[in-house]
Order: sequence, then structure tokens, then C-alpha cells
Amino acid sequence: MLVSLNWIKEFINLTEENPQTICDILTEKSAEVDDIISQGKSFENIVVGKIRKISPHPDADALRICMVDVAEDTLLQVVCGGSNLEVNQDVVVAKLGASVLWHGEGEPVVMKKTKIRGIESLGMICAAEEVGLSDIFPKQGEKEIVDISHLKRNAGENLADVFNKNDVIFEIENTSITNRADQFSHIGFAREFVACELGTWKEGIQEKFELNILDLNNANNLENKNKKINVNINFDALKNREDKKIEDIIPEYSAITISGVDGITKSSEKIQSFLHSVNITPKNALVDITNFVMFELGMPLHAFDTDQTGNDFIFDLSDAGEKMINLDGEEKTLPVNAIIIKNSAGDILDCCGIQGAKNSGISENTQNILLHAPVYNPVLIRRASIAIAQRTDASVIYEKGVPVRLAKKGLIRAIELICEHFPNAKVRSDIFQESSDSAGFSDTVIYVNFTDIKNRIGLPEEKLTNDDIVKILEKLEFVITEITTESMKVSVPYFRGDIAIADDLTEEVARIYGLNNIDGVAPEITIEEKPKSDARKVEQRIANVLVNNSFYEILTLAFYGNNLLEKMEMPTDNSSQIIVKNPLSEDVEIMRTSLSPRLFEVAERNIRNTKNFRIFESGNVYSLQNGKKVEEMRITALLVGDDFFSAKAVAEEILNSFNMNYRIQEKLYDLSFAHPGRGAVMTAGKDANVKIFEIHPRIAKKFNVPENTSIVCITLKPFENLLARKPKMENFSKFPAVDFDISVLCDTNLQVNKLIKGVSKISSLIVKAEIESVWRGEGVENGQKSVTLSFRFQSDERTLTDKEVKKIEKDIIIDLEKKGGVARF
Repeated sequence: MLVSLNWIKEFINLTEENPQTICDILTEKSAEVDDIISQGKSFENIVVGKIRKISPHPDADALRICMVDVAEDTLLQVVCGGSNLEVNQDVVVAKLGASVLWHGEGEPVVMKKTKIRGIESLGMICAAEEVGLSDIFPKQGEKEIVDISHLKRNAGENLADVFNKNDVIFEIENTSITNRADQFSHIGFAREFVACELGTWKEGIQEKFELNILDLNNANNLENKNKKINVNINFDALKNREDKKIEDIIPEYSAITISGVDGITKSSEKIQSFLHSVNITPKNALVDITNFVMFELGMPLHAFDTDQTGNDFIFDLSDAGEKMINLDGEEKTLPVNAIIIKNSAGDILDCCGIQGAKNSGISENTQNILLHAPVYNPVLIRRASIAIAQRTDASVIYEKGVPVRLAKKGLIRAIELICEHFPNAKVRSDIFQESSDSAGFSDTVIYVNFTDIKNRIGLPEEKLTNDDIVKILEKLEFVITEITTESMKVSVPYFRGDIAIADDLTEEVARIYGLNNIDGVAPEITIEEKPKSDARKVEQRIANVLVNNSFYEILTLAFYGNNLLEKMEMPTDNSSQIIVKNPLSEDVEIMRTSLSPRLFEVAERNIRNTKNFRIFESGNVYSLQNGKKVEEMRITALLVGDDFFSAKAVAEEILNSFNMNYRIQEKLYDLSFAHPGRGAVMTAGKDANVKIFEIHPRIAKKFNVPENTSIVCITLKPFENLLARKPKMENFSKFPAVDFDISVLCDTNLQVNKLIKGVSKISSLIVKAEIESVWRGEGVENGQKSVTLSFRFQSDERTLTDKEVKKIEKDIIIDLEKKGGVARF
């Protein structure tokens, strides 16, 4: 949210002018200020200049030497290549020390004395984009400079004063006001300024913005007073729904028809200036007025060109898949239950609360409009906005919950401004209103005890009296009645929908009193260490093993979207998925069924910095099983740039940490991101297992990670039964072991685990048989692979003889040949 200080000054007389002080007080008592933007600072040393003389450059046909009057003792010599330079022309001059965007691009450049093709230049005659005026002066030619002669300004005037660019803008952190719909408006922040004693109301302002009666100064603007509206606004489709009540969809609606307007007239300089201050580009008076009222009062409005739309405005909820071309010309596919308006032909005119359709917008030919001010259900607006991936200023405000009383007030304010801009405008009817009985027009009333407020804040009577509490709440426009020595009755103003209970009032008193003025006192409590659950013990034990093996733990969201699933080639219509009803965005609409997708996402972001790293995450995954929601705790580790055998070594260390013997067998996983031939499962006990596999080359390419990347996946619950297992001690053999390594060639499709399966049957003296590595490439023919195996022979009773060793080696080679492996070395 951007707040213009000049706009605030329209409502109040400031008692504090220093922007930094205002920022500090607002941050402490109202809303966090992220940044202070001083418009005038960017225009320092940029002034109006009058060209008095133009001479050709002796060494460049495209350049000219201009002598410019900037109200100094001597004319300023500037070398310029502008295509539209003329004598006596008023131009924008950046003097020495000014900062400009060179050709409107890159970082600001500070003007210094320089020579251009041998001629000294003491400044710069600027194009619009070089001084941030391209929104006012659109670019017409490649080398055109800004001609401001029509403004009739004096030489030397600062550009900030010429274009009213001397405002101070406070950038408010939206999350700090997310529960305050009233603060998404300048009148709302004006109230906060007054409550924080940063200003006082200007005379008559509060009364002006509380109008509920249409009272135009120019009687000529009124036509057919008390006549019913001359268009058909139809809510039947909403009223006849069985699943929703209309008051839950559109609790309040106000509208009026106006003729004698057009889409050409520009809004006043004041309105344009205020819109620029909140990053809104002015278009025409009608559109600008609706935007102005939205940011002034917090009431979004929309003007329909009834000559385009026709006179039928039929409200309904959309069916999934309906299409609309928005005002930007983009086709949007609507979700189910977006609030929409259709005409009699069934064409969508508006995706309500978000953006109108192209066939309803204001154009140069506009003469008659329907101006409406609706209040919509915030949840429906948010869902629709997320579904069509379009967040507008209006949708942000609607999501917070617009007060129902604001509809008519906003409409009246817009009508007044329209009549000021269009002398021939005629209000064709009285205001049309559709209100539900439960629309919330009655004020919330709260009875609160003074002592409770003081105790909750932690302040004694001498620091916070009853009178202090009353004054604070009255400054916030709460109405206080029935005051006794113990309690009071508080009526909540219509614009404070966030206030519902006595504790809310306590928070209001505390923040305006000043949290920094309240002494912090540590509570006296006894902290007892709670015993760790078995699940936590398992998690920590495995995490410790991973960290000791150079893994970094990450924490990601427990949700993802279809885009990530599609990239992983995982199913997007899985019946086991749990779908979030009201997701923050499309990227977080599915509760995760696997930890892997987010791990790949993190790996893709980090691969640009390092090609080999290890990460893991511990967390729940969620699924539907037989109609029931199931949570399962897992740890998944991703070894970027490390192959299957590296993953196997990590898995072995994890299982060893539970003092368990384990079995390993080849396992081909039916996962889109798993390699079709490089996977295994290592099992310990009855159910505990560790899944390991390399990732599919196709997925590796999509995420830009090496193909020899592997995954270790563990479900924690079965390991809880292994926690109590103690290490089993065995004596070492006193006699030396003999190691035997051999490389064999085999078919590339042969499962390497089969080469060592059952090898212990050859001899009881074989105490170890492992796969060391697998090689495909140079020195190995296509369709084959080289597998290096490692064996160890040992006896507990004697030293093995050469004859015994040779026999075992020979028997192993024979066994390998039977299984398809031919010895290489």
C-alpha cells in the first residue's frame, strides 16, 4: 500500500512534518512503513530551461550547441542531439549534479562537466524517459526531447514544482494491515494520523465523507430525480441458489445511471497527481475517478458503458471453464463460483471485484454509463483472483472485507467528481440499492471493564487512567457511552470490521498508548523439559547421520501446484491428493504427497552456484487413503552429483545407527522421476526400510542437475520400534583377511545385484561381497557395462592358505560367468 502525504494533507493539518518521524510513529502505533519515497529528491538540479540560441556542432552533424537560460548569471552551454530543438523552446534541463536515467535505462547517472566531440557541455536537455516523465509525455520520436513550452513556466523552476512531484510516499507493508480493510485507503490513514497525534482534521472533512444523501451543488446535474434506474439489474440467479444466500455473495449494492459523459475528457491535475503517487497511470476522467475514490475511501467502483453492454446486468456465479476477455485483452478461464455479470446475450461483462471485460469498458465513444459500487464476499473474490492469476488493486481491497456502508458513500463521492468534470452530465435516476437484512448496518457494541484493559496491558492506574482509555478510543472514532468507574459501552465505527471483542479494544489502547512506553516484564514460569517422542528421536538420529555426511537441511512449503507436478511428470489428477479449498496461489493448491518435488526445486536454484551438494528435508506428507486424510512423517535426501552407490553408503550408515543388520535387494520404482534400472531397497527388521535410487535422466535435464543424482527416502514410523535395540558385540577374527577385487563385463540390462546374490553359498569363508562401481563409456562396448566387485575371505580359526584362496577366487569367477559376467582383470 502506497500512502501519499500530499493526499493525507487533503484531510488533515499536519502537526508533524518530518517524514522520518512520521514513519517511526506509524510503524510503532499503526502500520509498518517499509520505505519513504521522496519524489522531490529525484528532481534535484533538474529545472525548466529556455533555449536562447542554437548553433551547429563543428564536428558532428547530429549534434547542436544550445545556449539555455536556467535563471543563472550566464546562459548554460549544453550539447544536445534532440531532433525537435527550437529557439525559445522550454525544455527540461539536468544541471551538474543531477541524476538522470541515460536513455531511460540502467542505473541513474550523475551529470558532470564533460566534452562532447571537443565541445564543453554543462548539463543535459532531457527526454521524458530520462527524468521519469514518460507517463505524462509518451515517446513520439527516437531522439525527441521534452517540449514543455505549453506550460508557460519560468526559467529555473524546479521540475518537482512544475509537475507537482514534491510528494512524500510511505510504502506500507501490506501484511501489517492485512486485517484492516480501512487502512487500504487514504481516509483510513488520515484517521490513523489523527489518532497518533500527527495531525488534526480540517474543518468539515469528517462530515463531508460521511454523506449518505446525494446533494449536488449544480442542480443542472440532476434529472429525473426519484425515478427508478433505467437499466435492468437482476439478482434472480443468486437469490434462487440453494447452496448460497445472496447476502453471503453480495451483501450490499449501490448503482446509478449517468449520461452526458465521455471517455476523452482528462481528469484534473490534482487527481492525476494523486494517482501517479500510488503508481496508477491516469487514462481518462471516468476511469481515473473510480480509481481515485478506491484509493481515497477504500471503495472499488466500476463504470460500464451501457451503449456497449446494453441495459441488462445479470449477476450470477460462474461455471468452471467459462471464458472472458478482460480489459487488457487477455482471455481468462474462470473457475467455479466466481461472481460475474452477464448481459441478456450471455456475454460476461465483469469478473466482479477483479476486472471488467473488454466489451464493457470506457471508450472514446462513451456517452452513458452505469456506475456501481458493490460489496462482495471476500473469500469468493480471493478464490477467483488466485484461480485466474490476476491480482488487482480492487481485488486486494475486496479480500480484506469492504464495509457495507461504504458502498453508497463511495458512489456519492464518485458522482460528485463526475459532475465536476462533466458540466453536461445528467444523473438519470435515484440511487438503486440492493441490501440484505443481515448486511451489517448496525454498529458492533462491546461492554468492557477498565481494570481488564489495564491488567492485560500491564499498566497501573497512575500510568493509564480511565480517562486516558476513553480519550484513546474516542480518537479512534469509537463512541463511548454508559461510562462508570468500572466499565463503559463502546460502539464500534462501521469501518472497523476487525473489532469484535473486548480484547480487540485492549490492543487498540495499547498500540496508541505506545508499546515502547510499556515496560517489558519477563513472566515467572518454570520451564520443564518435555521428553522427546519416539518419532522425534528417530528424526533426530537420521538427521544427525545426514548432517555428518555433509547434508544441509532445508525447510519448504508443505504444498505445491500442478506446474511443479507436471515438471516432475507426476500425476496431477491423483485421487489420493488433498486439494486446498482456498489456496494462496496456484503454486500451493495441493498438499504434498512427496518431499521430492520441492527438493528438486531447491536444487535447481542452487545448481548455478555449485555442481555437487547434498540436501534433505524432514516433514509430513499428506494423502487420502480410503477416504481418510493420512499424515506420514518422512525424510527425503537428495544427493546432487552423487550416484546410486553414494546413496547406498548413506543408507547403510543410517541403518547402522539403529544397530541393525539389513538386507538389500534391487527395486525398480514406478516413479516418474526414478531411474528405470538403478534402484534398491534396504530393509531392517520387519518393516523399516530405506529406498534409494538414481533420478531419471529426463527429470535431471528438466531441473538442470547432473544425471548421476540420487535420492534416499525414509518413512520414519517403522523405525520407532528399532530405537531400543542395543549394539551387538562380536569378537574380531585374530587371523588376517584376504581381499579380492574383480571387474566383469556384462550386458547393460543385467541387474548388478544378481552378480553377488547367493555368493556366500560358494564358501563359508566369504565374509563380504559388495559392488564397488559401475562404468559405461570409454573402453566398454555399447550395450555393455563394467562392474567392479569386492570380496573378502577370512576364517575365525586359521590363516587361509594360498590354495584355499585360489579355489574360492576360481569358484567366484565361474559363478559370475554363469550369471553373465565375464572377468576383465
